[in-house]
Amino acid sequence: MWEKAAKMSIPDQALVLLLMKDSRDGFGEIERIWVADEIDYFDPFHAKALSYGTNGTRAVALVVDIEADGPGDNSQEHVLLTDAAACALREHGVKLEAAYVARGFGPKEPVWSLDTEEFKGKVPLFPAATPHPVYALAESLITKPANSLPRLADIGDED
Repeated sequence: MWEKAAKMSIPDQALVLLLMKDSRDGFGEIERIWVADEIDYFDPFHAKALSYGTNGTRAVALVVDIEADGPGDNSQEHVLLTDAAACALREHGVKLEAAYVARGFGPKEPVWSLDTEEFKGKVPLFPAATPHPVYALAESLITKPANSLPRLADIGDED
């Protein structure tokens, strides 16, 4: 997956959205990857483009920010960005489940959870090989952490 995404020419600051569909054997299949090449503003068009003609109902966000060195750096801006994305995605039947931040998209860049501010490792975060012939993400990385702060789009959810 990382090789495919790297060919997309991810800028130093971007929001990468992964649309997930079927889940099996602890992995969620990635149906579509969408790159928004700005992090100061979320254009609702990106939510429509990500979800158009797809079956996925769950998304994962990766904020790529060359200026962030670790948890807490620019986190207020990242939370506002992912909240805006979550609200726009919800209008298209997609729920933003988890959000991560990485300093860059290259190997060995640190990755942390925006929801909990915990380090998750280094890029590549996601398994290079899965038991399925599709791009997939471990369910443990898709599921919103129990100890995360609520997003604006989650208000009123019963789960």
